[in-house]
Amino acid sequence: MGPAIIGFGKEHKELMEQFRHLSMYGAMISDETRGRVLGAISGSPIIWYNINKKDKEKMLKAILEVSRVLLAAGAKKVFPAIQKHNVLTSIDEIDRIDRSKVRATDLEMMAFHPMGTARMGKDPGASVVDPNLESHEIKGLFVADASVFPSSLGVNPQLTIMAFAKRAAEYIVKNKANYIT
Repeated sequence: MGPAIIGFGKEHKELMEQFRHLSMYGAMISDETRGRVLGAISGSPIIWYNINKKDKEKMLKAILEVSRVLLAAGAKKVFPAIQKHNVLTSIDEIDRIDRSKVRATDLEMMAFHPMGTARMGKDPGASVVDPNLESHEIKGLFVADASVFPSSLGVNPQLTIMAFAKRAAEYIVKNKANYIT
């Protein structure tokens, strides 16, 4: 939770000292924007994600609605992760935010379950892991997280991730002779 708290230096330290009095929220949207991970000459990946206008509006709406709920429930301050609107203390402040002036780059976003980055499939040219969740390239390497989904599900993937982990574990147990050296 610490990295999501606003501020730097003294401001961040003071907020972290109040940690037991803070609450965190996450707003999940099903985005339509597509990103890419590219290899670079230096060896470090280049991550490209340029959020489109529709997704920016969905994210902004989610942030503002959750902020309303928190203030209505008695929160004294809400830190909405919108540049130029670092702290909200009333619903009137939310109503005064000019949505047309909030750019996608003004939104502080993070992802908890990135999906579609290590897709599952039979074709090694179009996927990273096979249907048993084993890497096409590295025998014995299994991936059982949201990255194996073909794209964003639009819902929390926690139960599906657990089912994939169970599937991989059962496969490994059933085929353990292939993995013991």
